[in-house]
Amino acid sequence: MQLLLDRGLDAAGVALDPAAPKGVLTIAPSTLKSASPALLHPSSRKGSVALAFDEFNYGFTNTFDAEAARADLTWHSPVELDYRKNDRAPLLITSAEHDHVVPRSSARANYNNYRHSTAITEFMEFPARPHLLMVGKGWEEVASAVNDWLDRVLSDPRARSAADSDQKRF
Repeated sequence: MQLLLDRGLDAAGVALDPAAPKGVLTIAPSTLKSASPALLHPSSRKGSVALAFDEFNYGFTNTFDAEAARADLTWHSPVELDYRKNDRAPLLITSAEHDHVVPRSSARANYNNYRHSTAITEFMEFPARPHLLMVGKGWEEVASAVNDWLDRVLSDPRARSAADSDQKRF
């Protein structure tokens, strides 16, 4: 989402617990623990790696009950973001309190990279939730908060002028 907005390809964007793009150097221990099964697996350079249930649960469904949790990355990305871009569409970066994959410190570091831009950039944390914000219990509250944010920022004249200047739209 951040890349799409950076390229001027939409009117607003919501990055739900975003993985850190190039330029975010904060890596929490829980992120390393979540990623290590895939990163350390010999086949990870040539394809995907299946996670054991306990590995998946730690990274993605850690606040789900056991039954609900039993549901079923490009490395070295060559892309860069212009964090100082002022004519970018609004961006909301979210964080989940119990996210082991992209903990608050990583999401906040991502958000802080935009501090020199005048474009609308906001941060929202959801308590008592794991990485999969839109899947687990209470997803309706997350959807409602995101919808309210979109309604608010899309009515902001700064957002409209950024959207009006975009030539490419999805």
